Amino acid sequence: MNIIITAQVTYEIQDVANFDEAVSVFQQCVKGSYHHIEGVAYCGTKELFATEMTEEMTFLTHPQMWEKEEVE
Repeated sequence: MNIIITAQVTYEIQDVANFDEAVSVFQQCVKGSYHHIEGVAYCGTKELFATEMTEEMTFLTHPQMWEKEEVE
């Protein structure tokens, strides 16, 4: 049996310099240890959406938002 699983994954990421660094940390989390499992390959992250948060990790009234169709 072969299975493809697609999911929306959410991580709270703190203390990053900018959006690109946050995406890099996110990708490290997503890719994790998949390479240790035989028959599993990371395919990519699509339709990424990010919203700026406060230091307390709550939503801002008018946050900056980013969208990417595909993350390498």
